[in-house]
Amino acid sequence: PGTQATFWEVLCKFIDQRGFAKDSDVYNACFVQRDVFSNIRNGKGVSKKTVFQLCFGLKLDADEAVVLLASAGHAFEAKKNPDEIVLKYLKCKNHDIFAANIELYDMNAPRLFA
Repeated sequence: PGTQATFWEVLCKFIDQRGFAKDSDVYNACFVQRDVFSNIRNGKGVSKKTVFQLCFGLKLDADEAVVLLASAGHAFEAKKNPDEIVLKYLKCKNHDIFAANIELYDMNAPRLFA
């Protein structure tokens, strides 16, 4: 059996596919704090919220988001916000994180960023 790719390895694959050249381009596009991105690079755990931010910023589709979440030990949970809303946006290939954040706010759900 092969070894499972780490979250960082899976993330790097998506970053490379999207043509990002610098870490700062990635974390700025994803609204992720620099220190959080550094922790990810150093193999520290990553929150589901941060993975969601990365999904939007990297313009992942729903299937890619499932792969990225799984590599971090997370999964979309049915009937749970913000999971439902994030999945809805990614399925429609709508990567407007601001619109998603407003919808989350309107539903009193945890937002992707404040």
